[in-house]
Amino acid sequence: MSEELICSKSPSQVLNLRAYFSSSLITGIIVTIYVVGRDQYNVPPYFLALLAFPVLNIIWRFLQIKCQKYELTNERLRIISGVLNRRTDEIELYRVKDFTLNEPFLMRLFKLGDIFIESSDKTNPYIRIKALPRASEFKEQLRTCVEVIRQKKNVREVDFE
Repeated sequence: MSEELICSKSPSQVLNLRAYFSSSLITGIIVTIYVVGRDQYNVPPYFLALLAFPVLNIIWRFLQIKCQKYELTNERLRIISGVLNRRTDEIELYRVKDFTLNEPFLMRLFKLGDIFIESSDKTNPYIRIKALPRASEFKEQLRTCVEVIRQKKNVREVDFE
């Protein structure tokens, strides 16, 4: 049986609301200082070059979220991230032990949620999937795939304490 893609999702840009707001506020302050102070305090035009910092911050934050992707196949979960350098983490679904869905109030307003995954994977024992649209649907798809692959591979989870 070949591996097939079940779904692919990306986190929401809501994660960046605070950064967008603060960068916009800083942009407004820089423009206000220039407009008010150019005649009264002789603020030079190159003062507007400071606008590059908040604008680049907004662009970078946007790209970080845009370039992050979660792919669920019938055998594994892939976490792809990185703007300039790409990193792909994979976890075999039969290694997943437990999942938790967290929907804080503010994220529920945007119909978003976080999924926490605990696994027996050595490199990624805990995974957090942040600000996922329709997170409960994704969690149920993940749970179904985990059960199917465990039955297929005849894998049982045993905890030793």
